[in-house]
Amino acid sequence: MRDPLNAAFLGRLQSTFQEVREAYAESRNHIVVSRLVDLCVTDLSAVFLDVRKDALYTLATDDPMRRSTQAVLAYALEQLVFSWGAMLPFTADEVWLAAPWLRARAESLFLAAWPDSRVLAPTDAAEGAKRWESYLAVREAVYRALEPRRASKEFATFAEVSLTLAADGETLRVLESMDDESWRTLFLMSEVFHESVNGEGAALEKGAGPAQEPLGSGLGKLYVLAEKTAHARCERCWIHRDTVGKVEGQPTICQRCADALPRDFVPTS
Repeated sequence: MRDPLNAAFLGRLQSTFQEVREAYAESRNHIVVSRLVDLCVTDLSAVFLDVRKDALYTLATDDPMRRSTQAVLAYALEQLVFSWGAMLPFTADEVWLAAPWLRARAESLFLAAWPDSRVLAPTDAAEGAKRWESYLAVREAVYRALEPRRASKEFATFAEVSLTLAADGETLRVLESMDDESWRTLFLMSEVFHESVNGEGAALEKGAGPAQEPLGSGLGKLYVLAEKTAHARCERCWIHRDTVGKVEGQPTICQRCADALPRDFVPTS
């Protein structure tokens, strides 16, 4: 699992499913429901599915990022149907029957064995879950800083934002644990750059907003500089990119989308 965002979320998934198994073993059903609802609502629906729909919809079928995302979601679906099976038996079994690759194992969820949820070493899963939590904390801090400007119509959506982040301490280490494109994906913005507070970067020179401490007091400051992007929007993926208008024969899409299309693709007017 090379992609840092997918790897972190996989750690979050495994940690939750292991906790659910342990709660079932101890008949703590309220813990099962609490952890699963939190995972489905807070992490899966509100974040992961939102940020990864672009990879699923626009990348080529054999693209490593798309395949990685599909693998993570397949793992999530498999473990969720078993995890919810005792609480929502009819719904879980309907989901099982609706997924051909699951139905091929057995004619019912309740005739299949619950696979081991440990696809990562426990230490790797714990570290991934911790990174995922840190990523969401940084995301929340950025959104909190920009929401008043979005509400005032300075940006129609966050997709129009070109973002530069300056940080130090543990916050900087978190930023450096993912590449800028992964951060762009997580923030759903046009482009993202990060730099050290101690460096001579754009964020502080151009007057970034007040410092935040997204990971907690004393764990590093974060400065947020947001500007409206100058890039045009790709009509295929709807991301504002600097390559839109530069693709020969396809002036309305970005280079990434052009690379994803079949070689014999002919645009229509």
